[in-house]
Amino acid sequence: ADFGKNDGKYIYVIAQDKLVIVDAFPASQAKILSSTLIEGFPKDIFINGDMLMIFLENTDRVYGIPEYDYMPRPIDTMKTEAVIYDISNRTKPEKIANFSISGNYFQSRMIGDYVYFIAKNNVHYTNDFVEMTMIRKGALKIMYPDVYYLDVPEQIYVFHTIASISIKKPDSINAKTFMMGYSDNLYVSQNNIYITYRKNMPVRYYELQREERFYQVILPQLPKDAQDKIIAIKASDLDSYEKWDQISSILEEKFNGMTEKEKQDYSEKVQKAVEKYELKIAQEREKTVIQKISIDKGEINYQTKGEVPGSLLNQFSMDESGDYFRVATTSQFWTQKGSVQYNNVYVMDKNLEI
Repeated sequence: ADFGKNDGKYIYVIAQDKLVIVDAFPASQAKILSSTLIEGFPKDIFINGDMLMIFLENTDRVYGIPEYDYMPRPIDTMKTEAVIYDISNRTKPEKIANFSISGNYFQSRMIGDYVYFIAKNNVHYTNDFVEMTMIRKGALKIMYPDVYYLDVPEQIYVFHTIASISIKKPDSINAKTFMMGYSDNLYVSQNNIYITYRKNMPVRYYELQREERFYQVILPQLPKDAQDKIIAIKASDLDSYEKWDQISSILEEKFNGMTEKEKQDYSEKVQKAVEKYELKIAQEREKTVIQKISIDKGEINYQTKGEVPGSLLNQFSMDESGDYFRVATTSQFWTQKGSVQYNNVYVMDKNLEI
């Protein structure tokens, strides 16, 4: 979809808050045929014969009762609308259907007469109230799509609602919602939608990583007697703060008892080991998640997920060929000695295995 389309004779364009249709051929006799006001913030359009679909964003208000409150409270959110016009009379487009979905408009594709589009909405929750994705036809609530969650922990979860409408017969809508990370790229083939985003582990993951670095990388660099004392403290019933208080005292005592030459050698040895560990962790952390969803004549079905090292530049970094999916990425991470950067090309099978 785009903000401007043409069919060889007419130009259809979003101009601020209006849909403008221009009779553009021959150019010497070009003229505006119609200018239709759009309520909301229009984004993109599709043309298919005498049918036009326009995507726009608008504000929506839902209500929920917070824990121990006595009445519903308003929550203002965004919604994506798909509005279909019959344009057989270009001088007077006729609105024939209007579907709306919770969330911001992301992207869309048209395959034959079927239009697939995605709305993204952060998972909002107040106490035990979660704002679920809702679909309306006009003012009528028609469905809450099934929500699928994936076995990938994220710092922030985002509802991705994929909807399909037949532009020639816009009497119904099909949709499913998937809970993913914050996506940034999309590739669509004739048969599949690939949604990608950077892998972001929860904060707790990084806290455990610091602990792992100490015991696996730093501890082996210490004298044997200090190692034994620290291992005994680790195995004790003390809480984490009490453990570290005792461990840090041992470290301080050992370090203060070293000569200047021993301190320098110890520091260089630990630094080298930590750099090696951090480089390995950075390579494991800098990954892109790819979610694969099949599409067929309006049907939407989740398939699988995969991961590749590095990050994607844009949708043109991806491409499907038969059962294979090809991805070009850039890996870039920082160590204490500076940044490391290189490029990769990965070929994945139909199960998104490299």
